[in-house]
Amino acid sequence: MTRKDFILIAKTISEVRYNSTEVVYQRALNDLTLNLAAELKRENPRFDIDKFLSACEYGKLPRLTEVA
Repeated sequence: MTRKDFILIAKTISEVRYNSTEVVYQRALNDLTLNLAAELKRENPRFDIDKFLSACEYGKLPRLTEVA
């Protein structure tokens, strides 16, 4: 996988997080994000987990004020 692929994945996760306002979904998304990051690191030792988690907005609360 390339950097472009990692960016696409992170962007998609962030968008899903933006649309998920329920706490249970946020927790599931955090688990998915963390597990995916670990797998991507195994595939590519140069993969930057911290940068990926930040791009995915890992651990952040949903932006309720922006959700319609």
